[in-house]
Amino acid sequence: MKKGIEMEQQKTEAEIEQRIEQLKKITRHDGQDGDEEYALAQYELGEIYYKYKKDWQKAIDHLLHIEKQDDPQLYTDAQFRLGSIYQYEKQDIKQAERYYSNVEQQDNPKLYAGIQLNLGVIYQEAKHNIDMAEQYYLNVEKQDNPKAYAQAQFNLGIIYYTVKHNIEKAEQYYLNVEKQDNPKAYTQAQLNLGIICQTAKHNIEQAERYYLNVVKQDNQKVYANAQLNLGIIYQTAKHNIEQAERYYLNVEKQDNQKAYANAQLNLGIIYQTAKHNIEQAERYYLNVEKQDNREVYANAQLNLGIIYQTAKHNIEQAERYYLNVNKQDNPKVYAQAQLYLGIIYEEEKDNIEQAERYYLNVNKQDNPKVYAQVQLYLGIIYEEEKDNIDQAERYYLNVNKQDNPKVYAQAQLYLGIIYEEEKDNIEQAKRYYLNVNKQDNPKVYAQAQFNLGVIYRKGKNDIEKAEHCYLNIEKQDNPKVYALAQLNLGVIYEKEKHNIKQAERYYLNVKKQDNPKVYAFVQLILGDIYREEKNDIEKSEHYYLKVEKQDYPMVFAFAQCRLGDNVFYGKTENKLKSAEEYYQNVVYYDDMFEIYIIAQIMLSVIGNKNLSIFEEKQRNDLVNKICNIRELTIEIQKELLVKFNLNESKNNDGLVFERQVAHYTKPEVLFNLLKNKPSDFRLNVVDFMNDPTENQVLTDWLSVKTEKDNEIKTFLASFSFNHNSLNQFRLYGNENNIVGSSVSVVFNQEFFSKNIEGIINSESINSSLKYKNFSSQQNVLAKKTVATMGINVSNKSLNHKNDKTENDLNKNSAPKNSETIAEKNITSSVGLLPLFRCLYFDPKNGYISIAKRNKYSFYLEHQSNSPENIDAKWNNYLYSLNEEEKINIIRKKLQQIEEIIHSLKNPKKTKQKKIMDKITNLDQLIALALMPISCLVKHAAFEDEDECRMIYITNIADDLIQAPKDYAYANSLFVNYGKIEDYLEKIYLGPQCQPHHKLWITNHVRTSKSKTRSKPIKVVQSEMPLR
Repeated sequence: MKKGIEMEQQKTEAEIEQRIEQLKKITRHDGQDGDEEYALAQYELGEIYYKYKKDWQKAIDHLLHIEKQDDPQLYTDAQFRLGSIYQYEKQDIKQAERYYSNVEQQDNPKLYAGIQLNLGVIYQEAKHNIDMAEQYYLNVEKQDNPKAYAQAQFNLGIIYYTVKHNIEKAEQYYLNVEKQDNPKAYTQAQLNLGIICQTAKHNIEQAERYYLNVVKQDNQKVYANAQLNLGIIYQTAKHNIEQAERYYLNVEKQDNQKAYANAQLNLGIIYQTAKHNIEQAERYYLNVEKQDNREVYANAQLNLGIIYQTAKHNIEQAERYYLNVNKQDNPKVYAQAQLYLGIIYEEEKDNIEQAERYYLNVNKQDNPKVYAQVQLYLGIIYEEEKDNIDQAERYYLNVNKQDNPKVYAQAQLYLGIIYEEEKDNIEQAKRYYLNVNKQDNPKVYAQAQFNLGVIYRKGKNDIEKAEHCYLNIEKQDNPKVYALAQLNLGVIYEKEKHNIKQAERYYLNVKKQDNPKVYAFVQLILGDIYREEKNDIEKSEHYYLKVEKQDYPMVFAFAQCRLGDNVFYGKTENKLKSAEEYYQNVVYYDDMFEIYIIAQIMLSVIGNKNLSIFEEKQRNDLVNKICNIRELTIEIQKELLVKFNLNESKNNDGLVFERQVAHYTKPEVLFNLLKNKPSDFRLNVVDFMNDPTENQVLTDWLSVKTEKDNEIKTFLASFSFNHNSLNQFRLYGNENNIVGSSVSVVFNQEFFSKNIEGIINSESINSSLKYKNFSSQQNVLAKKTVATMGINVSNKSLNHKNDKTENDLNKNSAPKNSETIAEKNITSSVGLLPLFRCLYFDPKNGYISIAKRNKYSFYLEHQSNSPENIDAKWNNYLYSLNEEEKINIIRKKLQQIEEIIHSLKNPKKTKQKKIMDKITNLDQLIALALMPISCLVKHAAFEDEDECRMIYITNIADDLIQAPKDYAYANSLFVNYGKIEDYLEKIYLGPQCQPHHKLWITNHVRTSKSKTRSKPIKVVQSEMPLR
């Protein structure tokens, strides 16, 4: 101020009080128009109470005593001080503005400039009137107050940069700020000029020059920000990690806590991703404290979680770090943390429900890219784990291309597969596949093009379009799929265009390192081409010998059979092994049944030293007949499969007729299956069943001799469509010789598979892995690629306040599992098994029936309905079951089997009879062909049981086979299937079930919880009459 009493020498409170008393004694002279001495005293008192006493009201009181006529300049100073007190101390903007308006430029140009600056701040920050703020800032002239002018120009720069988004104008204002006028404002202007050049103009060199103009002694806080931004430039733009590190280390916590937190985060990223020093990275991340910068703290906690999840493999600690990320601190990073928590619970902890909850915490507005990712994962959960295709489709459709193009491509692929495989709508599938663009996701594009090729070839019979799609697949995009495409192109030219030369070129493009399985298959095809088409046995053997067992065991068996035939029939001079050695390498596979039969016949012939009993054509005719038996057997098996889908539209109440089946057992067994540490449901070996004709009705009728000590064993579990059957309560599961004391445990359909695959364990029979036949596969690719977890650094969000470096970890795509949630609960590798009806057959008179619900079960289920209504339901059931048609089909196929076997065992020609007499294992091979239905055919005397069976066929050496530990049950073997509680619907208590059994069962189900069952287990006391 121009006037005023200096108080620098006043040191103590006592001196201040003494001075106050002195000043208060100066009073205004009566009758005097102006009193300069009084005004000076009041001003000094106002300053004392403002600066030293912090008593705003008393300061105001004294300053208000100063009138303009006392001293115009002093009055101006007082008005300025009053405005400042009301603006900054009392936050009374209206009153501040009133006092400021009392000062005119001619009174005090310098002070007026400061007031215009303050009024600009009021309108910018409090009244949010940018245009008025701009006018006030423009009133500040440099010649009046260079310091205020510099600040006003800086504030104008902020307005044009952040509000009006006029970068050029903002830059002009910042450039008007000169260091000699206002060093502090100058440093801020230089920082913001650097940000403009860095983020808007992408002129890194100029940005660097601006940042280097910021000197620490001018403004420590801004200096810290400038050093942070220089670090970002060298880290992300110039890729000079060492120089970036030096700049980050210049940022000290006491100068700028927020910038320090950012610098420590970026140092952590450098050491984590560039220097691969996890320990040092962790130390830097731990330096970031929440109170310094909540947003950056969230980032640091996320990266610590990534370190513990992917590098240290400490899932529990990783989870703790992810849980430290709060949504209000950093919504974007919170979304990432929720994603990774979901991944932990899905992949590491096998808790799908909790994973789903974490995924659902991710909102699109917080992080669109991560939202797209979780929608994909939710779709996968509902498609593969929960078997809910419609919900999966909804999640996939939530993935938008603009949010995450790479993930969008995956979602479109999965939608295509749903419509191709599940909904049988190839037109819609095609549209989804065509939505996958190469630039978005080259690997998935290759998969989509492959699937389109399959659609055009198999579904539309358009070879040219199929070829075009296959040719779109490039090796660098997806080597595995490229190999498949080259295979299919070869097949097109070999089988459709009959251009063997071009087909061979395509086949030769398949390299082992790209896809060992396809390579093996191609070698077999090339061997066949040279064997059949080019009649070059030596070259064909060259290809057959390239097929290795570890690459594709099933194709290896095929190649070995070919090599064996070449040696046995004298087609080759190259005898590296004997024919017997080659045939011994051929093992059993359901999908390669024919090859196995060939090898077994040839081994029998060789073993009996009948080396020239028949020609290759005669041998193949014999093999075809046995294979025809197997095909007819599979067709019968399909007729007996319980699909749980009998026309519910025919049923007025909307219930599926066959939706549940019952298993009768002892209360003791049920206790073990439910209580404490529940045991697994078991399949027992058929050797010790109560039916003496078990597994023999069919083979005895066909006069096929079976070996009692056969190493191939059938394990089964029995069920019934009739849940409350007096006869079965009497026969099964009784305890302590009390007839009717058993329980009927009712299972829902989720306990069973919906297809016939998996009942024969080829792996165990041959101690080898089973693979599906390539020729029958349409989508051999896993829907999700192997998950990779990596950190992706993105430095952005530079602004005039602070800068941050964000990281993004992309899970990309986890392996898509074909298991359902039911299979997750199946503890053995048996997996889900299908359920089959038993076929009741009397060989003496040809009577045939199949297991089904009895009519009485409808009366028990619908007791409140009229008899006419119940009879109508029963008739609808029979119509849906189509029993007569099923039986006619089965009878016809059994007759065909009988005729084939008769022709095999009773050949008309003498030469054929001699051949058949020499094949000692014929019955064994026929029994193998019949194996899928042998244990499903029961004597008609058991018809009233209406039994269904779950079967598993394996070798006695199968590691899954277990023996009882209790001596009382030592006469049996079993295979574990899985836990049952999630699949139970009801428990019927037998008519003589003991009270203590009823008590614990009722109490248990009262507290039972399930992930798959919507309703509690119902306990029903059977009212069947039994004394």
